[in-house]
Amino acid sequence: MAKTYIELVNIALRDINEVPITEANFPSPRGLQAAAKEMVNRAYADILNYSKEWPFLSEKTTAKISVDTVNLQPTYTFDTGVDRIDWDSFFITSADGSYRSFLQPIDIDFYVRHLKVRDLENSTEGGEPIFVYRLKSDDGFGLSPYPDDSDFTVTFAAWSKPTLLTNSSDTVVIPDRYYTVLISRARYFLWMFRENVEQAEVALNEYERGLRQMHRDIVDKQAIQMKAV
Repeated sequence: MAKTYIELVNIALRDINEVPITEANFPSPRGLQAAAKEMVNRAYADILNYSKEWPFLSEKTTAKISVDTVNLQPTYTFDTGVDRIDWDSFFITSADGSYRSFLQPIDIDFYVRHLKVRDLENSTEGGEPIFVYRLKSDDGFGLSPYPDDSDFTVTFAAWSKPTLLTNSSDTVVIPDRYYTVLISRARYFLWMFRENVEQAEVALNEYERGLRQMHRDIVDKQAIQMKAV
């Protein structure tokens, strides 16, 4: 069972011989207890940001997103909170269901070299989109040809950015067996907060070893299994 926010904070506090936080005091602790809440979130964010290939991110936050096209508008911006896109999952449908097709993902440089001039020449007419490409700004996608019908809907799979912990009962998406990696990172921050560099270095080394092992167990192992299929 995934560890809760208050459980992680109290484990980190006990590891440095400090008094745990009670449920009643959790919303507004003081001093080192308040710092512990912040440090657990910093540790959590560090692990999540270490790799976008963590499978537990897609397992917990994947969703289908639909975007209605605008007549002759080629580009669209992702909503705030979208983190990673499955570019092989894009498909387009018409409102009456008479047209439905998967969109072929292409590189934007390929689009600029081979398709952009054609689309500009037909920018007042458009057509049924066939291709989808990632914008250079990385915050949206483009369609080619330009959609000639405002009733098209583009649907795709995306992963949202995991949110940090807020309430005492909030749980982490990290597999429970690796919660010690998060604790090591939080303990590093707490020892630095107390200006105990020696203990901080011990915690940092433990964190780095644990994170590498976690990555080998989860990401590298998955990649090897996929190659073997």
